[in-house]
Amino acid sequence: MKQWRLSVLSLTILSLGIFAPSASLINSAHAENAPAQILRLYVKGFGGDFTLTDHHGNSFSLQEMRGKVVILYFGYTACADICPTTLFDVGSAMRALGPKAAQVQPLMITIDPKRDTKDRLKAVLPYYHPSIIGLTGSEAEIEAVEKQYRASSYIRPPDKNGFYAVDHTSHLYIIDSEGRLGYLIPFGTPPEKITQVLQELLSQINTAQK
Repeated sequence: MKQWRLSVLSLTILSLGIFAPSASLINSAHAENAPAQILRLYVKGFGGDFTLTDHHGNSFSLQEMRGKVVILYFGYTACADICPTTLFDVGSAMRALGPKAAQVQPLMITIDPKRDTKDRLKAVLPYYHPSIIGLTGSEAEIEAVEKQYRASSYIRPPDKNGFYAVDHTSHLYIIDSEGRLGYLIPFGTPPEKITQVLQELLSQINTAQK
């Protein structure tokens, strides 16, 4: 297996406006053609703690995840393509970690709380990996977290049958064991590269414990 060298771009580009909040990092219909460039973050004011409700109906605080690496994703269960692909890749990356996966917590915050009830999240997400926790809340609560992470979502007008799609940010946010937003992984990144980012952050935990 060829050695893969993590290609990262310092997010000083944020200060240049390339990924300004107004740009929202929202995926388009051509997201599959987007370059898979992983960004190394650690930018003050980007990300942070939040509290929502998990798919078991319990209060969930990101702060409770200290000591673990967190994979954060904004998506919804009725998504036809981007979300299933991303969640499948997350599941593949988790399985590749083996026993180390116990130190990683994948989360999906629904951007469609109207349809994504707790029961639906609980029924759908384990299909991709049993450790994925679905999070929900009021529209205002979810929008507040989106703002923290400079994410966006837009509900399209429903069709004649009442079905609607939601355009949304398609990146994975990787949060280190100290709660800092460390990496931004775009849609289309191969699972093995996701795994390597996770392994890098997990190695930092092990080094700190020695």
